Parts: sequence; structure tokens; C-alpha cells
Amino acid sequence: ANFGGGDRKYVLGKEHPYAKQGSRAHSSRPGSGRRSGVLSRAGGATVSRPSSSNQQRPYPESSMHTKRDGPVMKQPSYSNQQNYNAEPRRSENKAVTSSSAAMELDHAIGFAGHLSNSLFSHKDKMIYAAGGNVIIANPDDPHDQNFLTGGHENQITTIAVNTKADQIASGGEGQAPDVIVWDFPSGKIRYRLQEHEHGISVLAFSNDGRFLATCGNALDKKFFIWDMTTGMIVASTYFDPILMITWGGRVRDKKRRPTSSFLFATISAVGKAQKVSLWALHPSTGKLESVACHCGSHVRMFTSVEFSADGEWLYAGTTSGDIAIFQVKRSVLFSMVNVSGIVGIPTSITVPETSDYQLYVGGANGVVAHLSFDEKSFKSISRVKVDGGVSSLSLSEDKSQVLAGSTTGSITRIHTKSLKVQLVSQSHCASIKSISFSPESSEHFCTATNNGDIFVWNTNNYRISAKISEPRIRATCVVLSEDVMVAGFNDGVIRAYDPETGEKLWKIPNAHKDGVTTLVLSLNQKFIVSGGIRGEVRVWDVRTRQLVCHLKEHSTRVNKVCLYDSNKYVLSCSRDKSFLCWDLMSEKRLTAHSQPMGGINDITLTPDQKTILTVGQERAVSLWNLRSAKPLRQWSHGGEATCVAVAKTAPLIATGGVSRLLMLWDLKTGKCLGKGIGHSATITDVAFSPDDQQVVSVGEDGSILVWNIFV
Repeated sequence: ANFGGGDRKYVLGKEHPYAKQGSRAHSSRPGSGRRSGVLSRAGGATVSRPSSSNQQRPYPESSMHTKRDGPVMKQPSYSNQQNYNAEPRRSENKAVTSSSAAMELDHAIGFAGHLSNSLFSHKDKMIYAAGGNVIIANPDDPHDQNFLTGGHENQITTIAVNTKADQIASGGEGQAPDVIVWDFPSGKIRYRLQEHEHGISVLAFSNDGRFLATCGNALDKKFFIWDMTTGMIVASTYFDPILMITWGGRVRDKKRRPTSSFLFATISAVGKAQKVSLWALHPSTGKLESVACHCGSHVRMFTSVEFSADGEWLYAGTTSGDIAIFQVKRSVLFSMVNVSGIVGIPTSITVPETSDYQLYVGGANGVVAHLSFDEKSFKSISRVKVDGGVSSLSLSEDKSQVLAGSTTGSITRIHTKSLKVQLVSQSHCASIKSISFSPESSEHFCTATNNGDIFVWNTNNYRISAKISEPRIRATCVVLSEDVMVAGFNDGVIRAYDPETGEKLWKIPNAHKDGVTTLVLSLNQKFIVSGGIRGEVRVWDVRTRQLVCHLKEHSTRVNKVCLYDSNKYVLSCSRDKSFLCWDLMSEKRLTAHSQPMGGINDITLTPDQKTILTVGQERAVSLWNLRSAKPLRQWSHGGEATCVAVAKTAPLIATGGVSRLLMLWDLKTGKCLGKGIGHSATITDVAFSPDDQQVVSVGEDGSILVWNIFV
């Protein structure tokens, strides 16, 4: 066999041992293996002003320790009106319900813009990956989101959408990188494909939706083709790590008539170079045959690949901004065409299914161009510019709009006729370190990230109302109030910004050598308490930006400082396994408490200001009273906890940690009310809204998850 006219034969690939027996129950076992995920439906948020707390002294004068010893959930509004209720993967991770409290995932802010081809348009919805979740969202309504969660323990690395059979496939990283095939109308897991042993690099459905190709990463090197009607393996082989794959319909004979074999193309890594290959799949026998495309003297690094609508041409985007055009009939490079205005990586290409040699191309400079090809050159039909480098392009089924995903985490909708550019959503593209609500309002919160970005979010529409970017430095902590937003950075500087405009107001240089780790703003906004890498706690006058007092007893970095409502006392916790209570009036330590094992990562006060909560490497939640050297009560967290928050109007605690689960606790009993699935990496911070109706968690995966709380 050949590709119809060329003299070069296929190179025989590896035949799957079970191919001649047809399909064998060796693959996904629908309904077996690890259980499927939980999907919840988003709803609106309500806000109100918080009530003020009573000021209390932290302890009786005679009992100081000076020694350091010791609403109803809505259903999705899909046209078929089927409910998204997938079976939970683990029984303890079901949606939280109890007689006292419940929570549900309301909204997810996040888009894996660093992944190529990770955004899809299907049935007026946009589908994309965020951490370990697949998000199905309405681009016209920020509150209309559906979540496919619980299928992956780690971050999703690739997704694909089967528009013919209404299926979504997602693959992840880690030691159990299953490929999950979800049913789009119901949100249930249809297949869990468990053949890969390492991460998944790319997924692709065939044009008719019958087959799914799954490619392992450089450690795995496995390549499978699955039948989506049965969930069985059709063909498999070991191959050089495949970076990209696309299907091209049927293989054609010499007279260009379609045969029973299926055509697809891959771009694989061969050392430091890349190879373009054309493949033929014979589904009746399970044979795979391939031929390498000759590129002549041209050497390029490819970023995307797509067939023309008739399967006669193969377009491949390159890091240099030009497009390599391969003639499928002869398996050779036909030409290299430079696209004016498109520069650098990544380049994303999407091709209308019924167009005559037309395609949409996106570049690293944010330009999205609509082009036509006449076998000699490309002609620009139209072009627009979006924020950030374009990593994903997806054309709607009616060709009226193109969704563009960028490396900055934004999703933009482009109307193909009017060329109107509409920003649909924004998100962080780096690890998030801190979150803070304004004490006065639940309508805004801010987040700070590892790449120096600080965003102020509006909870009514989940849009960014103010944006700050400090290049080449990392934001480590942030505090929001109605009048000012204060952040600490790893360069040791404390900076203040206007929360409405993002304008820089002032800064305190050299606040902490080696970096600021934590800070808190007093309720009267007259002073700031900060902690640093070297274990020092410092108090700064906001008006003069001068050092008021310096407190140093911790032997290593201060992880958190917490201020009493009276503004007279402050708590500090450290990796040195201790937390201290300081009197700011006398500038002296009043009490010192320590735990036997592990550092303390976070500390907070209960609303009555009488007891203290700590979490850390001891893998427990500890409730303290300053009159006692040992915890009043302690319960297991199940893993290292990194953050803790307490509700103001209800006896609830929220914690997060390396387990990637948001955990809701009863403060009075220490009972775990439930665990929320959503993050694919360590949860770094958590905060209740001032009205206690929502809790927001952020993590190293760059995701912001907003949870509704019902009491």
C-alpha cells in the first residue's frame, strides 16, 4: 500500500498481539477499576457585610507561659436536560453534606494556557483543562460552569473532544496517568483507559469519532488506538515520544479514492530533532504502517499540525513563525510559507471542516489570522490580536466564532464576520501563594502569585477589576482592605497599591533581608506586622513607612503572623516548631508554645479571640489556649496542612494541604464534615468570605476554586 501515487512504501509498524482476535477486554473495563468522578454545578454568589468582632485580651494576666516547652444545587442548563451526577471516585470525596454544614464547588478560575490545544468549542460551550479538572463553561455566563472532577489525581496534561459522539477525553501526569473518557451529555465516566504507565502527552479523536489515539510521554513511549464504541484496543506500538497528532480521514489509493484504512499524522521527538510521519491504521487487522515525510534541507521545530479539509495537505506550525506544507500524496515537504505578522512560538492551527484550503493560525505575539492557501502562498483574509501568545484555537461548529486560549491564562472569543474581540475569562498562569478578602466586603478578593502578578477579582462576575504585575520578582503574601492592598515580595520589599486601579502607592524597601514571607494590616490601617525568612517579626508605621519595633526569637522563617482585633497582641508561627504571642505595647514576648514534631505552617484565631488554631508538618489540626502549654484538642489532618481559616459566624474551619483536598471541619467537635476535590497540586492558602457564605482556595496548580457554604 502507499498514499496514492508515491513510490515510497510504508514502514511496517508493530502489530498489537490481540488485534487478530478483534477486541479483547484488556483495556478500559467500563464501570470497573478506580471509580469515576464527581461533577457539581455552579450557582450564583450572595454577599453581605460582616459583623464586627469583640476585642478580647489573649490571656489572663496571671497565667502566662514564658518557657518555650512544649440554597439548593441547580442542575445544568444543557439542551438535553440531563443531570451531571457522576459516581464519586472515592466515597470520602463525595459532595459534602451533613446535618450541620455542606459545601459545593461554585466556580473555578483557571485555564492551562501553557498546554497547546487545550481549549475546545462544542455546542455553544467551551471546554478546557484547569488543574485536575475539565471545565465545561458558557462563554456568555460566568456563573454557568460544570465540572468534571475526581477522574485525575494529578494535573491534566492534555484533553480532546469528540464532536461526533459527544465525548471528552482527558489525560494526566504521575504514576497512574489514566486516560478518562467522559460522556458529554451526562458528565459520567464512560471509559477509564489504564494502559499507560507514565504521563500522557497528547490525545486525538478520529474525524468520525470512532477511534481515540493516546500517546505517552518521553518516559512512557506507548501509543494506543482505542475503539470508542467498545473501549477496546485496536492497535498499539512503541514509538519515539509523540508530541502532536492529528487525523486526516481515510487513506486514499492511487486514484485518490478513500480506502478502509484511516490516515493520521504525528510529530515525534528524535533526539534534539523532530520527525513528521504519516500513518495508516487498518482497523480490521490492527496493523499500523508509517512513512516519514522528507523535509529536504529544512530543519524546523514544530508546534502544531493539522490536515486540510480534503486530507491532501498537512499544515505544520513552527517555532520560527512559518508554516510547513506537506503534500500527503508524495509524503514530502511542499513549501515553507511565512505568515506576515505571525512570529515565534507557540503557533496554533485550526482548519474548518468544509473549507477550501482555509485555516486559522495563532502566534506567540497574540495575532490570530484567517488565511487561504492556493498551493503557492497564503493570503490573509483577516487578522486580530489577543492578549498573550496563542496556545489554542477552536472554531465553533457554525464557524461564527473562534475561541483563542493564550499563555497568559486568558480565553478570548473572536467573531469571524465582525472581527469583534471579546475577552471571556482570565486566570493566573503561575503558582498562587496567597489570597485575601477585604474585611468590609465579600464582593472582592485578591490573589498573589509566584510570577509577581497580583489580581483583584470581582465575585459578581469573576472578572479582574485591578491587575498588578511586578516582573522578575515573586509575590509571597497579600492583604486587601477597602482603601489599600499591601503585598510582600521575595526581594524583601513591601509594596502598597490602590485596589481599584492597581496604581502603586508606596513601598518599604529592605523590609526583610532575603524576602517577606507574611504580613497583616491592622484593622485601623495604621500599622503593618510582617515576618521574614530569617525569623524576624517587624512592625511598620503605614503613614511614615518607618520601623516601629523589631521582634526576633524564631530561629528560622516566619510562616504566618496573626493580629488580635485589639491591635495590641500578635501571634507568629515558624518552621522552628513554635508559635509566639507578642505584646506590641511593651515589645516583648508574652508566651511561647511549641509542638514536638514539624514546623507550624499557619496560625489563626477563633472569632472569640480566646483560642488559637495551628496546622503544619505534624499532620494535625491543633486547638490551643495560651493558658496551657499543650493543645486543648488535636485531631488528625491526614497529611501535612499548609493553611487554615475560620468562619466568623459559624463554628467551621477550612484547611488545605499537600493532599490537594479542601477539608471542612466542625470547630466544636473536630469532626471532618467533608472533603472537596478540585486542586491538582498543594493548596497554599484558603479564606472565608466576610459573610461566611463562600470559601476560596488557591494552590500551586494556579487554580482558584470558589466553594459555596451552606449551614
